[in-house]
Amino acid sequence: MEDFTAFVSWPSAPLTNRLVLTALDSLSPCPSLVTSLSADLVISPGRLLQWATYDALEHDLTFSHPPGSKVLSSSYVIRKALIRKHYLSRSVHNYLIKHPNSILTWGVPRTWEIELSFADELDELWGDDLYDLSEEIEKQDPSKWWILKPGMADRGMGLRLFHTREELQAIFEEFEQNDSDDEESEGSDSGRRDTSVVTSQLRHFVIQEYLGTPLLLDPAQVPLEGSPVPPMQDLRGHKFHLRVYCVASGAIKVYVYDRILALFSAIPYSPPSVRQDGAEEHTVDLAAHLTNTSLQTERGEAGVRLLDELIGCHVLSDPGHLAFSHDDISAIKLQISDVLSETFKAAVEMSVHFQPVPNAFELFGIDFVITHDPSPNAARKFQVNLLEVNSEPAIELTGPRLTWILEDLFKAIARKCVAPFFSADRSPAKEEENWPERDKMSANTSNIVFDDIFTINAIDKEGKKFDRVSRLYAHSKNYDMDLTLDYNVELFPLQNGQSFALALASSLSRAPPGAAGTGDDEDKDRDVWRPDAKGRRGLDDDYEYVMYGKVYRFDSGSAEIVTAYASFGGLLMSLTGSFRHMTSIVLGDPVFILLRR
Repeated sequence: MEDFTAFVSWPSAPLTNRLVLTALDSLSPCPSLVTSLSADLVISPGRLLQWATYDALEHDLTFSHPPGSKVLSSSYVIRKALIRKHYLSRSVHNYLIKHPNSILTWGVPRTWEIELSFADELDELWGDDLYDLSEEIEKQDPSKWWILKPGMADRGMGLRLFHTREELQAIFEEFEQNDSDDEESEGSDSGRRDTSVVTSQLRHFVIQEYLGTPLLLDPAQVPLEGSPVPPMQDLRGHKFHLRVYCVASGAIKVYVYDRILALFSAIPYSPPSVRQDGAEEHTVDLAAHLTNTSLQTERGEAGVRLLDELIGCHVLSDPGHLAFSHDDISAIKLQISDVLSETFKAAVEMSVHFQPVPNAFELFGIDFVITHDPSPNAARKFQVNLLEVNSEPAIELTGPRLTWILEDLFKAIARKCVAPFFSADRSPAKEEENWPERDKMSANTSNIVFDDIFTINAIDKEGKKFDRVSRLYAHSKNYDMDLTLDYNVELFPLQNGQSFALALASSLSRAPPGAAGTGDDEDKDRDVWRPDAKGRRGLDDDYEYVMYGKVYRFDSGSAEIVTAYASFGGLLMSLTGSFRHMTSIVLGDPVFILLRR
């Protein structure tokens, strides 16, 4: 590894600052350290690592640094599709439209996104964005509850449970009252664990189906400081969530850290219910349901365990109180890897709001909750459910007992993400250095080179020139792309205002490019589809309309905007937008276009 300079700055996170410095000190040679970016260093960064809080990074250097320089940054510039709850929900929703059999179908709770500023705006939303939720509520199932989360808040702020329309209305009226009283984030209700918010700058919210069958364990079964294990009759089931650390690197591989934390609620679990102790109407005691350590700072590390430490604990949500086994934990970790892989794919494929670049990496804290189905015929006894993705996770709340896993994590990041980037030898063998990972994902896992969902804004606006062919004009919301396309109206009829999914693929093979085991016989017909449905099943099985052609021209507009042109047997396509979304479309290459309503 060659010499480089490291800019390190975590002014409000002293533990993170220490862990970064310790990790860099483990490298050979150690970098030269700076605590601020001087004007000269920004102009001529040379070989520079920025491992600092997001607000301290010089993001222009991440996107574009001077020739001859080499800059690696500890955060992606654009990643709202992951870390903002409403953006994440939309990415997952769009991804499931295209991939209905994805693990995310059951690995993410059902979610509704809403945008409002005042409580009286709810009346309109019940007949629009929340129509499906309204139907669910009207069934008056006492076991069905929902949880409200501000899209841009963290550390448990603004979380509320409700199970009627009136209760949701009361929640937003309470938020408005907080606004008028200027009680920013100060809740006087101890049952709410100080989760009050004001909504003057919060417009986006998500509503998720509350998972009412959590896996329940008692953390006292793993005693701290030599405390005795309580007898079986004294054990109480507590809800907990898993904090999983993962690192995204480059464009893009994702590594899941194998040492997972279990964060327990302060009091034993009981199903949600409206409070009966004379408190304000429609309030719910959240203490048994909130497992966020940020809301339990008075407990210190009393509610924090390693997932692996829970092996042998009695499962208190099981009538027979069976033991939590090593195989159970292995199955949970495998599910976590699969869900995270699909989550990052959804963010990459379906949203302009996540743009991985080769010279960045980022540590995320992912929260999961495990639901438990003790029935003998259950498809999955323990099921992981993705709750949220956190940037700059609050690792200070892990506690001193488990700080060693954080030291190991940060040193692994330095070895895996930093050292190879500044190494003179960046061969694949060098980059596959050992890492405590559960899953690794490359962005190049499909022959699809572009896909998005478009909405038609005009058809044949210059007049219809052929009986069976029309020209549509459409725009995509995700990537902000403009499309002009000729298509056969008899084979694929469309209407103005209609939305459809479009994909461009270099091959119809489902196997990723260069996949092992693809022999010459398979290569020979890998791009052929057949109307009799015989032979291999390819990407075309997922779409209604397929054409084959070639990319014949690229035109540059502004510095950012380009247009790609393709011809499909004389039927033309132009695709205009940011070059960042068309980097895999190659001039002169054959291409398939696939459409689906």
